[in-house]
Amino acid sequence: MSGTDPLSKHPTGIKLFMQNLHTLVHDKLTDTNYPAWALNVTTALSAHLLLGWVTGDDKAPPEKLQKDGGQIDNPDFALWTLIDTQIQACLLAILSPSVHKYAQLESILSDLDAVNEIIPERDIINAVVRGLPADYSSFKQLVRMNEASLTLAQISGWLGAEELNLEFEQKLTMAESSIGGTHTALYTAGGDRGQQDERRSGSRGCTQQSGRGGGSVQQYSQPHHGRGGGRSSRGGPYRGGGGRGSQGCELPVCKICDKQGNSAASCWYRYDESTAESSSSGGSRAMHAATSTQNGNWYLDTGANTHVTPDFSRLHAPVSPIPTPGTAPPHQHLPAANPKATSPILPTIQHHSPRPTPYHPATHPSSTAQPTPPIPPGFPLSHRPPTNPPPPPPNTHPMQTRAKSVPYSFFTKDATLANATAGHYDYIVIGGGTAGCALAATLSTSVKVLLLQRGGLPYINPNATHQSGFAYTYFDMSPASAAQQFVSADGVRLVRGRILGGGSAINVGYYSRASKEEVSEAGWDPHLVNESYMWVERKLTFRVKTLLEWQAAVKDRLVEAGVVPYNRGTYEHLEGTKIGNSICDENGYRHSAADLLDYADDTKITLYLHVVVHQILFKIPSPGRKPIAYGVFFKDSKGNGHTAFLNGGPNSEIILSAGAIGSPQLLMLSGIGPSDHLKSHGIDVILDQQMVGQRMADNLLSRILVPSIKPVETSFSDVVGITHSGNYIETLSGLALVPEAIQVLMQAGINMSFPDMKMQGGALFSKVNKTFSEGHLELKNRDPNDNPTVTFNYFKDSRDLQTCVRGMEVIKKVFESHAFASLRNPSSSFQSILNLAATIPINQRPKHHRKSISFEQFCVENVFSMCHYHGGCRVDSVVDRDYKVIGVDALRVVDASTFFSAPGTNPQATIMMLGSTKLLKTMFFLQGTQAFSDGIPKLGDGNLEK
Repeated sequence: MSGTDPLSKHPTGIKLFMQNLHTLVHDKLTDTNYPAWALNVTTALSAHLLLGWVTGDDKAPPEKLQKDGGQIDNPDFALWTLIDTQIQACLLAILSPSVHKYAQLESILSDLDAVNEIIPERDIINAVVRGLPADYSSFKQLVRMNEASLTLAQISGWLGAEELNLEFEQKLTMAESSIGGTHTALYTAGGDRGQQDERRSGSRGCTQQSGRGGGSVQQYSQPHHGRGGGRSSRGGPYRGGGGRGSQGCELPVCKICDKQGNSAASCWYRYDESTAESSSSGGSRAMHAATSTQNGNWYLDTGANTHVTPDFSRLHAPVSPIPTPGTAPPHQHLPAANPKATSPILPTIQHHSPRPTPYHPATHPSSTAQPTPPIPPGFPLSHRPPTNPPPPPPNTHPMQTRAKSVPYSFFTKDATLANATAGHYDYIVIGGGTAGCALAATLSTSVKVLLLQRGGLPYINPNATHQSGFAYTYFDMSPASAAQQFVSADGVRLVRGRILGGGSAINVGYYSRASKEEVSEAGWDPHLVNESYMWVERKLTFRVKTLLEWQAAVKDRLVEAGVVPYNRGTYEHLEGTKIGNSICDENGYRHSAADLLDYADDTKITLYLHVVVHQILFKIPSPGRKPIAYGVFFKDSKGNGHTAFLNGGPNSEIILSAGAIGSPQLLMLSGIGPSDHLKSHGIDVILDQQMVGQRMADNLLSRILVPSIKPVETSFSDVVGITHSGNYIETLSGLALVPEAIQVLMQAGINMSFPDMKMQGGALFSKVNKTFSEGHLELKNRDPNDNPTVTFNYFKDSRDLQTCVRGMEVIKKVFESHAFASLRNPSSSFQSILNLAATIPINQRPKHHRKSISFEQFCVENVFSMCHYHGGCRVDSVVDRDYKVIGVDALRVVDASTFFSAPGTNPQATIMMLGSTKLLKTMFFLQGTQAFSDGIPKLGDGNLEK
């Protein structure tokens, strides 16, 4: 047989590989399935000892051999070349035509490189924009507006995401074109057999659900099958009211805003009586039913399932009028107005969309899930609404999970409404973030307080209101985003909160206290700390009652991997595995630090939104005496200047709570910092303080993505493992994929063809607890809107790398544990998962691609951040133990910039606690009594099981 078999001299591996190629690799490579394809091919090549030919590790033997003083052909080289060619042919056989364009591009780039031709990046961007078709007009306008600051990498990511968005819109258009006719959306104010609203469907009425009964009117393009009506209300994700429905009913068209799939009953525009149709009585009659007891405007009723009504008698609680057409539509999460208010809620707040928001969640009690609504055409990429908005809680308007009355409408104003002289106050708090909201609420119980916040309210931003908006916020690069993006000088992507509530309004919501050791090191009173934690927890936190499959599996995996003991549910910071708490309730709605303003005395507090503080003002007394802070100069969103002043009493102070980035930046802009650095920017030096902006640190993070063999639930860090090696192990799963995230993952070749736009799998994180590497912050310019330059010097201290590696070792044990076997692909090794994670461009740090990446290399090149950065105004360096700025009077800093390390697994609990405690002595002095004793619950431990 050897004489007739052309492969007889080939190694067994290449013969088996060629014979079983299409059995080993089922799918050809396309432009969307690279990771699965690559993992398949790599595994197959490795199993047949052929991977070295592809990676170059198996070097070719010499082409010639020396013999008898001359050279002869090397038969081993001929065989090696033949095998190499056959492997190449096999790989080409499992490529689809869609990837040929990449080969063409590679050829062009090689030709340019050969002639040493360098094309400027700006020319490439302009060529790309010029070549885009008319469908990309909004994208092209966005690029041209930001051309000076954009890079080709950003354009590439945006363009890929825009392409996906256009595909969604085209699919929507195709779906709509197949609809034969339209239904007039019914508008009703009372009951009838033909009534159809967001909770009930009328006689023979339906949306596009096939089966019996109507179902809820929703803005969806795809049919939902099942039995929705009748008394049984069986089947279907959205169960409707009674009656017999027809199959294949068309989507309705709103008579008010002309949006298909919407109904007048759910439209935010004012009801126009001219749209009402009169017809014979029956199920299809449209009614407006305006009587003498009703008002011409429509009002959002926050005391029931979300609806609008013109009848005041039907309102559960008074609310502000809904704008008429042409004004910004309110969001359903807008807080109820305070009865004391005499004007609508913040009429100057602007919505980014020029049309009604498409965010119309179901309000039927049985609503449990929602399909992805279409993205409206014409939205700029960075302003597009979420593609998968969160569902509301059953039977409950989101604001009813908070206090019955949120008095923001009474003491909250847009900064454009402030006078040039914005008033005199006992305390001015700069920054309405995680610490600032707690501080302002605490102080206002006894003294007059001004709170200045550079962003807007979280309650009108669905991505901030609901936990599922986390990914959308993180990737939103628009100027009005709730999260301000920036990249450290180390090449790591970071965000800053730019919304009332700060970081607590944009994070995943995990809540856990600091350890007893951290409290002791900070010099805090443990009794007072415990009381203050409970002050926060009573308002904001929710116990995680049930662990779903992914989080439960990770909990078991951590215990199996040796992260013990299992401490069950607890607030306390204990070594081992525990279930934490969350500031998101059981329906996913967030309760950020902004909710602590419910504690405030609304007669003693003023909150200005959309403020940019430019400078803290100081009086310079006679030589030898300290400068004294006496006011703040800030600008509103229109660029108008305002000045707020202190009353000048012995305990009247300015409190800086702008965060670890904002506080040292504003101190420098105000003249407190390293004198040489300030002078280089033309800033008058008030105090030469060399340590402002120094000793900055960030708790670095390493992570891997773990594909699952089956769909998993969406979950956010319910479980944490606190290891003895100095790591915190956390996990997320089933995250919604925004276009920008899809593009990042597609660049790594990860298959993004999931039908519900959620990642099928999860991520495992290892956070370094206490970092030893430190960096610094410097001004980039004198504009407070711009991010300063921040350098964290990740891994400058080798101890951080050792801790990171130990954390990766724990993650490996978790991945390989028996408890994880039911979720992960059994053929995937941890090394293959690690290599895959290393290809995802999560930062801008240089990478050195190798066949197999080590833990050390992975940690250094794939640094990620939970944005728990701290320092820059550290205690004993910039502020004293009472958080007073050393060297000046009437100025304190209270936020994470004062920390030596980030306390607890997530520092937000301690930052909010700090805002409620550190000024208690001052409050006692002013009042002569314990001002907060009535507002603090009785002492108790942090065990959630009791």
